[in-house]
Formats: sequence, C-alpha cells, structure tokens
Amino acid sequence: MMTKKRYKWIVAFLLIALLTGIFIGHRLNERKQMIESNTPSVVNEGKTPALQKIETPERKRDQFATTVKDKHEKIVTNFVENELKNDGFIGTALIIKNGKVIFQKGYGYAERLENKKNSPNSLFQIGSVQKGATGVMLMKLVQEGRVSLNDKLSKYFPSIGYGSLVTLREMLNMISGISLKSLPVKAMSQDQFVKYDVKNVRVNPKNIGKQNYEPANFVLLAGIIQKVTKRSYYDEFRRMIQKPLGLRNTYFFNDYYKLTDGRTIAYSSGNKRDYRMPVSEKGYQYTNELGTGNLYMTNGDLYKMLRAFITGGVLNAKYTTELYTVFPPNNTYSSGLYHLKYMEPFNSLGIHNGYHFHGIEYGYETIGDISADGQQAVILQTNNSNANRPFNIAFDSKLYHFLLAH
Repeated sequence: MMTKKRYKWIVAFLLIALLTGIFIGHRLNERKQMIESNTPSVVNEGKTPALQKIETPERKRDQFATTVKDKHEKIVTNFVENELKNDGFIGTALIIKNGKVIFQKGYGYAERLENKKNSPNSLFQIGSVQKGATGVMLMKLVQEGRVSLNDKLSKYFPSIGYGSLVTLREMLNMISGISLKSLPVKAMSQDQFVKYDVKNVRVNPKNIGKQNYEPANFVLLAGIIQKVTKRSYYDEFRRMIQKPLGLRNTYFFNDYYKLTDGRTIAYSSGNKRDYRMPVSEKGYQYTNELGTGNLYMTNGDLYKMLRAFITGGVLNAKYTTELYTVFPPNNTYSSGLYHLKYMEPFNSLGIHNGYHFHGIEYGYETIGDISADGQQAVILQTNNSNANRPFNIAFDSKLYHFLLAH
C-alpha cells in the first residue's frame, strides 16, 4: 500500500516533469518563430537564384526594395513609366537591372466593381509560360535517370500512330509533328484529359523537325511525368518547383479561386480597355490546360521561377543547357522559352543573349524577356488584354532594349 509520504514524492515528480515539458516546448516554439520570421520572402538580390526551402508555401506579399539611386536606373524607370502610360497599360510591370528590382508597379483595376487596384501582389494567369515548368519537371526526371530525352513517345503511349518516330526532345522543342484538332467541352480529371489527347492527337511524319506550336505536346509530357512518378502533375510541381523555390504567390486554378487577397478579374476590351467585358474561365477550359497554362502567379514569383530555371536553380548546369538546346533555323523554341538571338527585332537590335516568353489565356496576358544569367528582365502581366492590339514583341523589345542600353 502506498504511503502518504511516497504519494507526495510522486506528485511532486510529475509536477516538475510537466513544468519542464512546458518550458522546453515554449523555447522550441520561440526558436521556430524566430527561424520563420527570418526566412526571406523576396527575390535574392545576388547572382544566384533564391532557393528558399520551406515545407508549405503560404500566401505572402511581394516586398521588393525598389529605391532607385543610380542615374541609369532613373533613366530606365522614367522611360518605362512613360511607355506604359502611353500604351494605356493595365496590370503589373516588373523591371530587373543587374539582379535588382528597380521598377515594380500596378496599373488599373484588379477588380473594377470592388474598386481594387492592381499592385505587385496581384496574381495573373501566366498562360503558356507554364510550359517552361513542365519542361523543367521532365528534365528533372532525366537528371534522376528515370527518363531519357531520346525516349520515343510510343514507350509511354503506344497507341499513338507514328509515336515511334517522335522523341521527347522533339516534343520539348515543338518539332514533333503532333497536332490536336479539337478540345473537350467538359471538365475532366488529369488522367481523363491525357487519355483524350492520346486518343485524338495525330503525328504527321512529314512535319517532324519543323517547328509548329502545339500545346498537346506538353499535355502529353505532363502525362508522362504522371506515369513515371505515379503522382499528379500538380503534386509534382509543388514538390519539384514550388516548395524548393519558396514560391508563395503561385496557385493553380482551384486554389486561386479560394483566395481573397491578390485575386484579379480578367477583362477583354477594345481600344479603350473599359472593363465592360469580364472573362470567366470555365472548369473544362482549366482542365484543358494541364501542363500548358492554368497557373496564376505574381510577377515576383514568375521572375524567381524563370531565373531559377535558366541559371541552375532546379537542374544542374549540364541538364539546364540540354533543356534549352534548339536547332536553328527551323527551331528557336524549347520548354516555354524562345532564344532572343534567333528572333526579330531582337537580333537587329544587337540582342543575342537571353530568352523571350509569352502567354495569353482568357483575358490574361504575360510577356517578357530575361537575360541568360537572370540579371536583367522585363515582365509585363495584364488582366485586361486589348483584343484589337494585344502585347507584341515590338513593344516588349523596346523596353528590354532600353534596359540593356542603359
């Protein structure tokens, strides 16, 4: 039978253990908060990509230091400001010079009825620029030895006619001869849409080696990523790209529409861009863009992602170079990016280094250029694309050329 004295000792011991546990837990929580509060959330101003390893990216405001001190930077920002105003630009613009954000500003309304203005925190559909992420994900599997760019399409989808003539390399470069005449008008799961493409794509052997822009190439590549990893495309994007790069302002369609902060409404307007015609993306239109254009990002996150892609922030140097290999004169595109030195008017302007990107989707449009080292960039995103005069390379190249010249 337990004595009264022994009972008191046991109670005292348990009380001390409880207090010790509370103290240790409090100290660990303080340390966790300190680490989290010191985790950077802005673009790294140095020469290497910002690689922020976090467990779960959470919505966080883009906060860039845009204080302009250098006289050349002032010349650039004044020029950009005037050009955007003269163009009647609506959206958000980001200018990077020597790895530093010198200009980031929102124009017009993110949502006219709610009187919400566009800002650096506004999210935009990046459209076809997402193909760059799909290409990097595939190349990550190549780097891991799980896939080869010399693999034939028939290895993964044997039912596609002439699939044995097409390599994954040719699909990345849009020189595969693949075409798809029509898209479904009902929402599908990822697997269902891949099966739809497998059933409906055609390969023309005569067109293999000739550049022809066909999004179905990247839908099939997304399907291959799912086959090899046995995980969804969206889960693999988060694992391979979003979490390692700390992209906290990046969302797929379903998650985007749950947000209250940063959301934009797309509009399709005439010359006046008057917000009269809001554009809504239907569920089936979203699922039709698997791996090709259903991602929303701020221009800060987009810059971080593209810079990491081209400078070895996700792949090592060997596989980064291999991913962006092109075969001119018939091919100047690879994995979401066009090589500037093979494009006009960049070539005539003496710009032979870097990449051009462009995506347009349901009232949204993204266009821009980035140097091969990621230190110079122009990114323009709009939620009010002008149906009569959309972004064009002439306007985009004018800003980029001025940036490089000053």
